[in-house]
Amino acid sequence: MQHADRDFAIKTRRYLHQFPELSFKEYKTAEFIRRNLDELGIPWQAVGETGTYGWIEGKGAGSKKVLLRADIDGLPVQEKTGLPFASCHEGVMHACGHDIHTAALLAAAKRLAELRDSFGGTVLLAFQQAEEQGHGALLFREAGLTRGYDRAFGIHIAPDWLLIYQSDEDSLKLYLMRTGTHSDLF
Repeated sequence: MQHADRDFAIKTRRYLHQFPELSFKEYKTAEFIRRNLDELGIPWQAVGETGTYGWIEGKGAGSKKVLLRADIDGLPVQEKTGLPFASCHEGVMHACGHDIHTAALLAAAKRLAELRDSFGGTVLLAFQQAEEQGHGALLFREAGLTRGYDRAFGIHIAPDWLLIYQSDEDSLKLYLMRTGTHSDLF
């Protein structure tokens, strides 16, 4: 089994945690995501001002498309964790795990880019803005990016639960460990 770069994921998550941005104001977050995708040789397009949609085309046989999704916005919450990488933005924090979601997707993208010679098909990467307001997915839909894939996967994580969802055009499967969730699903 191939694993993502753990150090990269941790460093990325801590950076994102320090600099959260509210829905539709994720400008620095989008810049960070796009810079990382550029460095990895992954093409992307902007979705609205702060959403980002990338793709990794495998060089092997196959034509399936799989979408991986992460949300990128923070919440209007004052952080009081005392973490060495606590939010630097007064009154804004990643209190819902979106820093982890984004870091995990960037780490997966990094590993998949390294492995593109060993798989066929296309991996689509959706870094969705404004999940907390429930409107970010609409911009992806309006751009025609919520169709045309064979499967979609995403996660929603918090200290006491984990939600994993998988969808295609005909169904949605949710796997919830523990209780409590919200999500802006494609």
